[in-house]
Amino acid sequence: MIVLGHGDVLDDAGDATPPLSSGGGGETERMWATSQDGWVITYDAETLATALCSNGGGGGGAGRRKMVVVLPSFGRTPPADGSCCTLSGDPTDGGGFTVVIIEPPEGSALWYCHVGSSSAASAKWDKVEYDVETLLS
Repeated sequence: MIVLGHGDVLDDAGDATPPLSSGGGGETERMWATSQDGWVITYDAETLATALCSNGGGGGGAGRRKMVVVLPSFGRTPPADGSCCTLSGDPTDGGGFTVVIIEPPEGSALWYCHVGSSSAASAKWDKVEYDVETLLS
C-alpha cells in the first residue's frame, strides 16, 4: 500500500493498514464513492481521519497497489450521507487536484478541497452553503 499525504508519498508499507483509520469500514467509518473508478473518500468519526482511497482498480491486474491520499479532516460534521463526489484530476500524478462533494438534493452545501497544489497554504475543506430556491428564481 502506498500512502500519500496531500499529494506527497509518505510511506510504502507493503499491505499494512494505513495509520489514519482502522481501515475496516467499521461502525465509525463513513464512505462516499467518487465518479473516478476505484476512488472512495473515507471518514472515521472516532479519529476524524479523512482520506481518499483507491483499491488499485482500473484494470491494472494484481500488480496494482492500494493507494491512500491523506485529506484534511472534515472535523465533527462531515458531508451528508448520499453526497456526490468527484475529483478534478488523477490523485497520483503529483500535479494536485480538487475534491468536490455536493450534498444530496435535499442538502444545501458544496464542499471542496485543493490537494497537492503548489500553494503555500495547507489543504483544508471549504464549505459553501446555498439556497436552491434562490438560485432557481
